[in-house]
Formats: sequence, structure tokens, C-alpha cells
Amino acid sequence: MKHNKFWILSLVLLNLINVRAFAYTENELIDIYTYAYNASGLLTKADLKLISKFENLQADWNSILKPVVLGLRDPNLDSDLWAENTRKSLRELESIRGRMVIIAAQIENNPVKSTLIKISDLNEDILNAWVDVVSALESRNQEALRRASDLARAGAQNKAILAGPIVRRLREKIGDDAVNGAIERALRGL
Repeated sequence: MKHNKFWILSLVLLNLINVRAFAYTENELIDIYTYAYNASGLLTKADLKLISKFENLQADWNSILKPVVLGLRDPNLDSDLWAENTRKSLRELESIRGRMVIIAAQIENNPVKSTLIKISDLNEDILNAWVDVVSALESRNQEALRRASDLARAGAQNKAILAGPIVRRLREKIGDDAVNGAIERALRGL
């Protein structure tokens, strides 16, 4: 379950801003995000909007990466077709990561900026690991495939570790029901 924490965080935050925004004022959202990200001082409206953009990109990242991961687990895997489709997905992920870097650099609040940069860096590690997975699969090198898969898994686990305290603070601030409700709404929307 740990590897799903960052995905859950993305769903919760997106739903707080995009789906439940009507239930919270902008100032309340600023307060929630300030606490969730352990910001130094109150977030600005500009930082809140940048975090929202970042989280939307993270949701896009997750949507693109999910079929890559599931495809590799498919027992009827056509490795050539999977590799071709995955290369396209990896190019999209590379573009998303570039936009994340730009957004993170614009954040004024240093602790939040640091967190988003760490997330972006972990995404780069994961992206590089998946490039290696494709290469290993194409070359039929099982040892290289295992190493690359382990690196991709480690990147996902590290993102979960990073996201854990943010999710915990969200639960403290808005309650388990609100966090669970945001997750449920997001899952229904998938």
C-alpha cells in the first residue's frame, strides 16, 4: 500500500482544489495546503495555483504510467508492442517532468519548492528506470530488467515516503472523511 500513497495524495489534492473547491474558500485552501506541505508561512495565491498545476501534472503522470506498469505485468505481454507504446508514454512523461521542474522553480515558499523539486527528481529517477526497463526487455536481458524494475519500484516507494507526511497532515487538517471522500470521488471519475 505504501507505493500508492503518492497517487492517493495526488487524488486528494486535485479533488480539494478541482472538485471540492466550491466547499472551501481560496483562503481555506491556502490554509490547508500551507499545513499539508509544512510551508514556512502562509502560501500565496500564486503558490496555491502552481501547486494545483503541479498536482494536475502528477495526475497526468500517474495516468500515463499506469498502463505501462500494468502492461509489463500482463502474462500475455507482446514485448515489442509494449516497448513501442511505452516509448511514446516515456516521451510524454519526459515532457510532463519538464513542466513540473518549471513549476517547482516558480514556487516562492522554500519548503514547498523543495518538496516539489524532490518529487520531480524522483519522477526523473522513475523515468530513467523505465527507459532502462524498455532497453532490458528489448535486449532480453533478465538481470538488467530486474535491476531497472527494482529502481522504478524504489523511486515509487521513495515518492510514497515523501507523500506520507503530507497525506497525514491533510487528514489532520480536513479529517479522514474528507480525504477518503476526495479519493472516492477521484476513483469514480477514473
